[in-house]
Amino acid sequence: MNFISIQVLLFWILAIAFLSVKYLIPASMLQIVLFVIGVWLAKMTVLWAYAILAQKVVEKSALLSENINRIIGGLLIVADFFQFIKF
Repeated sequence: MNFISIQVLLFWILAIAFLSVKYLIPASMLQIVLFVIGVWLAKMTVLWAYAILAQKVVEKSALLSENINRIIGGLLIVADFFQFIKF
């Protein structure tokens, strides 16, 4: 069992324990099915949002990675200029 599955298992144990203490465990089969569908929809929505955000991060990082040498070079020139003025 890897670290992620242990975290997921721990989350569900804590979630079920919390629901049980608050008496929020679904009682009927319909409630259980609706609860599972709700959890699945929420999970899919979060994963979809992660995918969209990851795509945006990749697009932004492509621009940065294309110009990183120029950015670092410019910063080094500015730092060199300030060092020259100090002496």
